[in-house]
Amino acid sequence: MATKKPTAAYVAMVVVTCYVDGVRTDVQPGEPLPELPEHDVVQLLRMKAIADPADAAKADKKAAADAAAANAEFQDARKAVAAADASTQAAA
Repeated sequence: MATKKPTAAYVAMVVVTCYVDGVRTDVQPGEPLPELPEHDVVQLLRMKAIADPADAAKADKKAAADAAAANAEFQDARKAVAAADASTQAAA
């Protein structure tokens, strides 16, 4: 079974209303969550109402790497087309 993350590792993406020690609490977007039951955390994650900043950073890094790989592939194809075009040109 996976290790349970502390609730404070998550931040609100929208206003999250919860009860902490019997007191209604509104957590504003970008603020860390107070300790909540695991069931609540699972449901908030499912609704994308909260996020783990570390996971978001990993996703951004992966997206940047994917974009760089796609750009490298495009540049290789572009060079191949330019080389093929140059090979069919008459010498001046």
